[in-house]
Amino acid sequence: MLLWQIDTTDDWMWGDMGKLYFWIRRQDLAASRFEHAWAVIQG
Repeated sequence: MLLWQIDTTDDWMWGDMGKLYFWIRRQDLAASRFEHAWAVIQG
């Protein structure tokens, strides 16, 4: 599931005006296992 999404701003830029997504499995979130999350950059 989507844990956190960050859009490009004037101060932060992901690729060419993209977004940064952090994903985590529902069971890992329930157990607070954030080390199992992963990031995807859309540029």
